[in-house]
Amino acid sequence: MHRHSGAYDLVLQDVSVVQREAHDRVVLRFAGTGRPGWAARFVAEAVLEGSGRIVDLDGDTILRLDITGTPTRASVDDAPVRTRLGGDVVDLRASGAWEGMTHVFIGLRGGRGAYRIDVRATPARLVVDLG
Repeated sequence: MHRHSGAYDLVLQDVSVVQREAHDRVVLRFAGTGRPGWAARFVAEAVLEGSGRIVDLDGDTILRLDITGTPTRASVDDAPVRTRLGGDVVDLRASGAWEGMTHVFIGLRGGRGAYRIDVRATPARLVVDLG
């Protein structure tokens, strides 16, 4: 787990998927101060924290991102849900924050592959390179 910096005020504002020559890139942009913390792992299904609801997600493999530094919200359905997809990224869902953590599920074509995650500032972003 990479720890966040700053107050718990980061709110997911935008998600984009960019196809690059050698890999796909998912960029999550946040409003607020500081930098998001994160943990990532492959999971068998996309399960929402709190409700336990299973999210229907396309793809052969699911990469789950747990992002810290986000305020708790009343609903898990009020964050950006879909984005323009491309390459091996066939589906993407984001949940509203639950107990200070936002969850993003990335549905991928093919099996578990390599990924790299970087945190950027001004504005706060989480950059996920896949492949």
